[in-house]
Amino acid sequence: MIFYRIINERNLSEKSSFSYSKRLNFIADFISPCRVLADIGTDHAYIPIRLIKTGKIKQAIACDINKGPLKKSESNIKQYNLEASIQVRLADGMSKINYAEADTVLIAGMGADLMMKILDEGEAIKPSVQEYVLSPQSKWRQFRHYLNAKGYVIKEEGMVFDEGKYYLVIKAVPDTCKEEPAFKAEASGLSEIYETFGLYLIKTKDAVLKEYLKREYRLYSELLEKLLYNKEKQYGFNTAEAIDNNKLNNEQSSGIALRINEIKQYIALIQKTERIMR
Repeated sequence: MIFYRIINERNLSEKSSFSYSKRLNFIADFISPCRVLADIGTDHAYIPIRLIKTGKIKQAIACDINKGPLKKSESNIKQYNLEASIQVRLADGMSKINYAEADTVLIAGMGADLMMKILDEGEAIKPSVQEYVLSPQSKWRQFRHYLNAKGYVIKEEGMVFDEGKYYLVIKAVPDTCKEEPAFKAEASGLSEIYETFGLYLIKTKDAVLKEYLKREYRLYSELLEKLLYNKEKQYGFNTAEAIDNNKLNNEQSSGIALRINEIKQYIALIQKTERIMR
């Protein structure tokens, strides 16, 4: 089976006129073997093509709201003679996916707000979906909170660094599946940390998350230092001491203190997470 996969991937690479980024390969590897994959916002159908050619999935439905990417998808699918295996549908989110039609739903390459909207509007098919693979490009903490509130169980998470950016990939299942996550949060006041940086990533001491935390600490420490310095020049006193002693007026406090305290809290959260992962 491993040999078969290696041969297929080599053939795919040799024939392909496009290359797979590290991010796309990472997402594709995250998807479990299944009968039918629904790729929402498919763009050029790269992932369905790869998974069909490697034998990981049997069929796919490639959906996109824009005609341009779908035309490119059709061209790519035709290049590999996969018209019988991959359907292309012009659709807004999951609106053209029928109940029990897809085992796995993939949504990637978009912001968390749009992804949450798509999941809300596709609620009707949720009980028939066995797995969701989700890669929001923003608001990771809010997105994890949304999944927990909406009845999804986060089964696994992964991070990848590609072309100067960090990407998060989440594997989630509807709570109706009765599937237990690999890790459970302790009732010890750590929910904020787990929502912000991911329970699974923290428990597995994910190497990419560790690098991400280092970068976040450096960036926000520099931002805090710059913000304090600029405000000290503007107001003519030590801003940090003024905040601590409540010496700023309401107008100043609403702008400066709020932002600085938010950054301080975030830096403290990073440091606490790093200690947990040691």
